[in-house]
Amino acid sequence: QRLSRHTPSCHVLFAYNSVALLVPTGPYRLSPYCVFIPGPNAQSVTLIHSEYGSRFVLEAGFLAALLGDCGSPESRPPEMSAETWTSALAELVREKVLLDRRSYRYLISSKPFRNRLSPLELAVLRGMNEGGMKAVMDGPRPPVMKTRVSGRARPLTLHPPEGDLKGLADSLAARQSIRTYSNEPLPRRQFEQFLQLTVRVYGSIEHPFEGATSLRNYPSGGAKYPLEIYPLLLNVQSFARGFYYYHPFHHQLEFLGRKSRFLEALRQVVRMRMARREDDRSEPAVIFLVTAVFPRTCWKYSGIPLPLILQETGALYQTMYLAATAM
Repeated sequence: QRLSRHTPSCHVLFAYNSVALLVPTGPYRLSPYCVFIPGPNAQSVTLIHSEYGSRFVLEAGFLAALLGDCGSPESRPPEMSAETWTSALAELVREKVLLDRRSYRYLISSKPFRNRLSPLELAVLRGMNEGGMKAVMDGPRPPVMKTRVSGRARPLTLHPPEGDLKGLADSLAARQSIRTYSNEPLPRRQFEQFLQLTVRVYGSIEHPFEGATSLRNYPSGGAKYPLEIYPLLLNVQSFARGFYYYHPFHHQLEFLGRKSRFLEALRQVVRMRMARREDDRSEPAVIFLVTAVFPRTCWKYSGIPLPLILQETGALYQTMYLAATAM
């Protein structure tokens, strides 16, 4: 399909729910971070700048004019005033949706998506995060369970856990999120043991093609383990408050500094996210900052690194919950 008049230099390609745009002429270039989602009718298209989270709903006439000569005055739709046209272009330039030739050439010369998320993956990730869509609570509440699809279901027997399974079963049943904390310092021994049970590397295997892969207590796609752990220590025995990096291969903590301004900002973000009461002044002993080194997973997998990393993060959280509950 074409959203604009046919020119050899301007093509609009539909792929699933995105539009890829190739605009090599005109005073501006469309940023490669842009993702287009067709609207419910032919009158509008939603543009998302996947890197910055900007979101615009563009009328079809404006978009066609924009793609025709990418911002030249001659391409202005006749029904749009020159002031509105100029203002709209200025906003798109300000949000880095439109780039000048130099900025565009610099961006694409470094192959920006070789070891990074694609624009569509970034847009999906933002849709689940700060810059994305809000939760929808209109209409009836969704059912909590699926209705039976046949009359051929067979009952299964419940088997009480015995022996070694008893401890695991107790931890699974007792696991819960906690929102109040003790003001007593977390004992150093407990903190060290928690890291040992959750994120420490306890072995490695040398692979002839993929190099060294590590063994840990939670799964990772291809055993690439892109996650890195930065504990923010607030109340741990014999450790100064501040930011640390945990070395999983050496079972060591590297002090990165107190950075008071960032420390206080993160404390407040955590309080807000957890809906803590104003009169509750207790705080967790440790806040874990989890980051990901995407090239580790992207080096082996194409198209699925983001789901793999998100799944690994969930597996790490569950491992941390069960270890803390068991302790």
